Amino acid sequence: DQNRNWASLNTIGSSGSFRPKDIIFHQNNVLLLAEGVASVSSPAIVSPSGTSYSEGLGLRDIVILKVNNLGIINSLITIGTNETDGAGEFDILSDSELVVTGFIGTNYSLNNIDMGTEDRNNFFTSIYNLTTDEVVFAFVSDGSEQTNARANAVTKVSENVFVVAGRLNPFHTTILNYSFPGSIKTGISVLFEIDSDSDGLVDSLDNCDSIYNPLQTNFDEDEFGDLCDE
Repeated sequence: DQNRNWASLNTIGSSGSFRPKDIIFHQNNVLLLAEGVASVSSPAIVSPSGTSYSEGLGLRDIVILKVNNLGIINSLITIGTNETDGAGEFDILSDSELVVTGFIGTNYSLNNIDMGTEDRNNFFTSIYNLTTDEVVFAFVSDGSEQTNARANAVTKVSENVFVVAGRLNPFHTTILNYSFPGSIKTGISVLFEIDSDSDGLVDSLDNCDSIYNPLQTNFDEDEFGDLCDE
């Protein structure tokens, strides 16, 4: 088509591996999900600008690249552990948050809580806040006997609900104390729903989802719990 022309070209890579996995457009930026090496000994270098990134966490990281409307890579975000991690897909959860999937090569810590199994590939899902530049939620399996568990895909169902699919391959794994016996190739999907006030009830079942109210008291038996009547 003579009306379509190259506008710009940027590349990024390192002496280690660097693989793109998914791409979305969000708030005038292209966001690219990749898995790659961006370490001090093997920095990720953008061409033609020559910008170098070495903020990597481990042997290979889950990476989010921000590309502006001029096609210029202007930031690199790393998520993961000090081992070999890999990316799956991501999706937009809200104006400020992304759901990111993949696997991590060892256990993961968030808010001083350890999740997953050391030195095993763990099914991994996180919510990344673009405003604060941090992981605000993480879900991790407890590994797979043959170290090949991973989350491959994600889709947003509604404002506070998303589904992640992946594999536990082969043999069994454990997620939230539930044992999944598995087989040679085991697929798995997990539905997530947000609990905005962290009271143990997801928003669709919570009669006052903005205020912590685990007892769900509702004296007047209307649509909202007592704390939301005030």
